[in-house]
Amino acid sequence: MKKVIGLTVVLMVFFLAANVQAVDLKGKFALSGAGGLAMPMGDFNDFYKMGFGGGVEAEYFVLSQLSAGGNFTYNMFSLDDEFAEDSDDEKYKIMTFGAFGKYIFITEGKFLPYGKFGFNFNTPKFADETGDTKMGISIGGGGMYMASEMVGVGAEVMFHSIFTEGSSTQYLTFYGKISVFLGAK
Repeated sequence: MKKVIGLTVVLMVFFLAANVQAVDLKGKFALSGAGGLAMPMGDFNDFYKMGFGGGVEAEYFVLSQLSAGGNFTYNMFSLDDEFAEDSDDEKYKIMTFGAFGKYIFITEGKFLPYGKFGFNFNTPKFADETGDTKMGISIGGGGMYMASEMVGVGAEVMFHSIFTEGSSTQYLTFYGKISVFLGAK
């Protein structure tokens, strides 16, 4: 895990140094696909281990530095080895629909670091059950390298908290991301 985080920081610094021109995203739509790891935290970490997830999102840039959009993600966690022996190795799945806002800190150059905040409707459940929808929030950030005027490649780290009974269900996602930008120049 430390190697992945270290490599991400090195790549962000490299891409930041490669900045040469401003990127104007105002009036553009972006469609993105993402995938990667999901890591449970807090009480949730006591029973489950790291899993995988992915999702899609669509956003509109109101200003060159500010966008609003919606997303869908799906993350799956396995029982911790200690509890898997006593179970049918059921997967814990979290399906999320949400709305978010994104603020890009620097629009000069090809590397765009950003912060992101969202409100979500989450449906946590075991493999063969129907889950109850719970509210939640997500906060995090990432960076996007503009490979061309229409395509961006990046990475994103988000903290998720679902307001479940007792204590909240919390986890981190580490996603690689590719975005296609459409619309105004």
